[in-house]
Amino acid sequence: MIVLPNGRPPRGDYFSRNFKKIIRALNLPDDLQIRDTRSGGITEAQHLVDPKTLSHAAQHTHQSTTDIYTRDKSGAANNVVKIRSAR
Repeated sequence: MIVLPNGRPPRGDYFSRNFKKIIRALNLPDDLQIRDTRSGGITEAQHLVDPKTLSHAAQHTHQSTTDIYTRDKSGAANNVVKIRSAR
């Protein structure tokens, strides 16, 4: 669980509002976008679970939406995988 210095969890828009500040603090590439982290996570998980489970975990109603997020050949998703592997 992520907890802020005030002891409370962040509000729903906390990460989207503070994403650039967070990636700079973690010394991550400045061109990383919040959507890359979601796509990267879904892409990495697609070989671990069946498509229906993946769609459910991603909170997508339709498999076609999940298919949009799975970007095996995407440079951005590959960058996320490299960053995660380096840590």
